[in-house]
Amino acid sequence: MKRVLLVLLWLCASLSAQQFISVVTSNPCQNPFAVLTSVAGATSGTSAVQIVAASGSMKIYLCSVTVTGVSGTSPTFSLKYGTGTACATSGVTFWGPITTTANTAFVMPPMPLVTPASQELCYVDGGTSPVQNYAISYVQQ
Repeated sequence: MKRVLLVLLWLCASLSAQQFISVVTSNPCQNPFAVLTSVAGATSGTSAVQIVAASGSMKIYLCSVTVTGVSGTSPTFSLKYGTGTACATSGVTFWGPITTTANTAFVMPPMPLVTPASQELCYVDGGTSPVQNYAISYVQQ
């Protein structure tokens, strides 16, 4: 009887360890142990603006992005990463530009976008007098 109990305990412990390992090594946006941070705001103008600061050698995993057009002529919204003031050094646009129609929300498909390590995240508006609202959630690790 003791042998059967020991085997059952070993199997349960083994399965628990496998489940823990699969959670930790999966998409950071779906990892319950990761710190999910959200930021929201309104955009205006056409200069790049920093949303998330670089943090050492960490990457930024974008988990969700929602952009709602407010006003402007042919407004667009892009995300870029880079270093320096407002991603000005080695800046790379890696999402967008997307056209934002007034009062219409654009939701990023459920896939994480990832910046390289040691980069900041910025938004860039395009068009004439663009104004948009955004809500972004991310994990930085």
